[in-house]
Amino acid sequence: METTTTSVTEAAQTGAPAVSDRRRSRRQSFVGNAWLSPEAGTRGKNHQVVVGDLSLHGVGFSSDEKIDPQAVHWMVLDAGGLRASARIRVATCRPSANDNGMFECGAEFF
Repeated sequence: METTTTSVTEAAQTGAPAVSDRRRSRRQSFVGNAWLSPEAGTRGKNHQVVVGDLSLHGVGFSSDEKIDPQAVHWMVLDAGGLRASARIRVATCRPSANDNGMFECGAEFF
């Protein structure tokens, strides 16, 4: 049985997904405001964030506060008169590459 491997460079040239991309669905650029609320049954304040992209399975957003990975929240997205809410689990949260005091976060819907 013959096996083949595809490098990240080859994947970019052929349009195949890169090996390091773990996403299950394609991201769509979307800029909008959203609010994170604590998980139901817990206390805490709402926190405004800025969404930068969406996919069928998750969301990327910027926050002015560090959010713990694995934290569970409700996200309410304001899309110009249309509001959507979903339960999210934060997967990553790291300082922004811009060194502007913000954090870039990624979360999955579940």
